[in-house]
Amino acid sequence: MTAQQWSDFCVLIGQYDWSNDQELASAEGRMRRTSEVLPKIEEWVAARTANEILETAAPFRIPVGR
Repeated sequence: MTAQQWSDFCVLIGQYDWSNDQELASAEGRMRRTSEVLPKIEEWVAARTANEILETAAPFRIPVGR
């Protein structure tokens, strides 16, 4: 995931502050903070159907799939 894709993903899931966090811009930084990041992502995903996620991510050009 590129830094731009990560930033767009943060906006997509409503975690705007993450998009400005330099540590989270890298996969390594996100791995260090998995306990913070993963629960928020899981919560967002659990609240939506697969189709909703696909339709929401497409305009952002965020790579997603079933």
